[in-house]
Order: sequence, then C-alpha cells, then structure tokens
Amino acid sequence: MNDGIVPWQSHLSFGVPPCFQREERIFAESVLEEKLKTGDAILFSGNSLSSKAICFVHASPWSHVGMVISGQSDEGPWLLESSRSGGYEKTGGVTLLPLRWVLKTYDGKVYVRRIQPKLQPDQVYMLYQFARENLYKPFSFDMRVMLKSFLNHWGRRLGINLVETYKNNAYVKTPKSKFFCSQFIAEGYGIVGMPPFVTENPDNMLPFDFSEVMCESRNMGDEEKVYDEEEGYDITDI
Repeated sequence: MNDGIVPWQSHLSFGVPPCFQREERIFAESVLEEKLKTGDAILFSGNSLSSKAICFVHASPWSHVGMVISGQSDEGPWLLESSRSGGYEKTGGVTLLPLRWVLKTYDGKVYVRRIQPKLQPDQVYMLYQFARENLYKPFSFDMRVMLKSFLNHWGRRLGINLVETYKNNAYVKTPKSKFFCSQFIAEGYGIVGMPPFVTENPDNMLPFDFSEVMCESRNMGDEEKVYDEEEGYDITDI
C-alpha cells in the first residue's frame, strides 16, 4: 500500500545490513503493511542492562521509541529511529530499517500506538522530508540536554512547573545536528502539528512521554502488542 509519495528506494540504496543477513525473515511484509501506517509510534522495552536502567530511572515501562514509515518499498513498513547502538551496521544515530528485521533481532517487547485517524498526505510528506533531512545524523550523548529532559519529565509527573513550551503555543522547528530517541520522534510529531508535541519542547521528551499514562492525545490509540520476545509475534491480533 502506498501513501502517494515517491518511494524511498532512491534514498536508501543499501542492501540488507550485515547484522541482519543471518536472520530468518519470518515477519510477513503484507501483514505489517496492512496493520501499521506512517506516523504510528513504536514503543520498546528491552532486556539489556541499559534498557532496564532507563526504565528504572524513569519509572517507565518503555526504554525506547521509534516511528513507522510505510508504503515505500517491498520490504514492508520501516522503522525510523535515533538509536544509541542500533541501526545500519550498529553504528547508532538516525536510521531507517525494515521493521520486520528489527522485530526479528530485538530482545524484549514491542508495542504500537497507532495514529487515529491516519495522517493526511501532506503530513505524511512532511514526515518523509523530516526523515530525509535527518537520516544518519548521530545519536545525541549531550548529558546536559538529557539531564534537563529527565528533570522536566519528573516535573510534569509531580506537577512542578519545569516544562518549557514554545512561545505563543506554536511549534518552532529548531535544526539539530544530533538526536536522542524520544527527542527525535517528538520533533517529527511537532512538525505535523500533533498535540501535545506541537507545544512541548522535544528536548524535554522521554520514551515514557509517549505512553498511555503520560500522553492521552486523541490522535494516538491504546498501546497494542506488536512483539514480545517471551510470548512471540502478535501483530495479527491488533
């Protein structure tokens, strides 16, 4: 299924990344393409020590967040993300990879919050442009930004006014040279005008801010299982 935009093939000419070449491809592209659409948020909770630490410090069920980009190749929908150690050849930064490859190798559970209703063609195009402009930018290890994000996150949860909003409640795009995961996805949602991300500073957003508990946006559906390392693949149930 195509969203009416020029395919990604001309922009992503690399083949199967080496880290995925030995894996069996068991996730059906047609099923993923039917179920997931551009803009859907993908929430991750890994079993690694770093993922567990993020969940513990943030008191969050989620350690990472990405976004679906669909309708662009025969590989099914893609995962757009800024990852600390993942992506093409495991070098980190902003990457775009077939979601089924990511699901096959991920150690943990994966859920989706689907955009309701689906994005309009002009919004889809804006996300495609956003991805193209930022693809391969490095992951952000700026501890000052991360600490600020952490403090503002807990400020919102405790009702303390630490959150910075954009002037006049309008989203202002601020070009960045690098991103951490939730900052990157919040930036994309802000560009297409999705509340609450249209007024929140992306620098303040953590993975938990995309959960049902923290984000009750009418544009985002419930958390639905995509994959669980212990229970197996569950996309056909959503």
